[in-house]
Amino acid sequence: VAPGKRAGQAAGACAETLELEGFLGHGTGAFGGVIHGLEQQPAFQAVACRQIHVPPATVEWGGEFQDFVVRQRQRGHAHMIERWRAIFNRGDDMVEIRAGAGGNSLNPLTHHEILELIGPFTRRGRHVDLAVTDRLQRRIAFQSRDIPGTSGCPGLRETLSLEDLGSGSYRLTRLLSPPAGPAASLEVVGPRPGDLLERIEEVPAQRQFRAAHGVAIAVSFRLMAQAGSMIFAHGVAQLAGLNFRLEASRVRAAPAAVALTGTPGHGLRLPQDALAVLGGPWSRLRESGDGWAGELRLPAREPRRSGQCEAALETAASHLARMLKEPPGRFHERWTAARWRVFGRRLVPLAACIGLILCAAAVPRLHLAAGSGLRMLILNSPPLLMILFFCLREIPIVEIPPLPRRSDAQSWREGAGPC
Repeated sequence: VAPGKRAGQAAGACAETLELEGFLGHGTGAFGGVIHGLEQQPAFQAVACRQIHVPPATVEWGGEFQDFVVRQRQRGHAHMIERWRAIFNRGDDMVEIRAGAGGNSLNPLTHHEILELIGPFTRRGRHVDLAVTDRLQRRIAFQSRDIPGTSGCPGLRETLSLEDLGSGSYRLTRLLSPPAGPAASLEVVGPRPGDLLERIEEVPAQRQFRAAHGVAIAVSFRLMAQAGSMIFAHGVAQLAGLNFRLEASRVRAAPAAVALTGTPGHGLRLPQDALAVLGGPWSRLRESGDGWAGELRLPAREPRRSGQCEAALETAASHLARMLKEPPGRFHERWTAARWRVFGRRLVPLAACIGLILCAAAVPRLHLAAGSGLRMLILNSPPLLMILFFCLREIPIVEIPPLPRRSDAQSWREGAGPC
């Protein structure tokens, strides 16, 4: 750290060097917070951050975690430098980012490196598309090819891309685009591009497309190290005036994100329990931007987790397609009992709060002995309730939900009255 640059610092002060070791998966916000905290100490004032050293990976992580780490490191080499400049607010002081020995470098792919990587692809008749290849980002794109359609799936356009993630890891992505409808992707991470291509080719393209009640559905997967292991990444269903997306979290036992996005000028008004009537795992919908968002609780372990994601995607797509074709009043008639069950589930947090207040008011009326076990439990109930609160997967919402009522609107786009 160069001395004498900050206002109020005595000229000729001793130079001080600070080394901060961490790994980029923790996020730039936490990294910047550490620097900010150090600046508050009178004994230390940081004036420049000239170098960020990205060491090579020394531990072999498998599957999702390895993919997460290398992706964050790759982002740090490119556009993340601008975010770091904003965090440190050092202007041009931070000018250098270098990779450790064996790590990914900032140098673009050379022609020799490209020739070494595309060998297995060329032998299978796949050729490089130099016009789309991004050498600076170390990403190789291959020429698209057409896959003939079948009775249950239209013809597809297949596009492959190979990314150098550094530390000897590569990610191969297959993008399948139908003539109309959503696209699907398949990706795998590993050290040998030839093996990655074999894994990709083992999965039929038609496996990622299906139709349910006339709704086109595209499913994207991630291939794991174990042969035949496919992890559900996200699925998209295209309906009339509405796009439905279900995206599984990479965090174990975390719920999947549900997103409903309307096309421009859709004018749709959906009830909050549009998907919650399908069962307990589905949450209520809340307005988010130009659409709605929700969650789907899933099992923690594979392959049940991915299997349930695929089943839920098809069920929800069929349900929404049928619901939008009928007037809102028909939805209430068909799901009256389920809507009241959803109403009861939403009342649980409020009922729990009221119950706790009533119990607290009744405690002084109890005549308990000094050594009573129930007395000890009551006295220690606040920390126990706090522990229980933090053990919940979702933060409960204390609310008075609207009563389920039948709408007289003729269409979901009219929105004449609440649903």
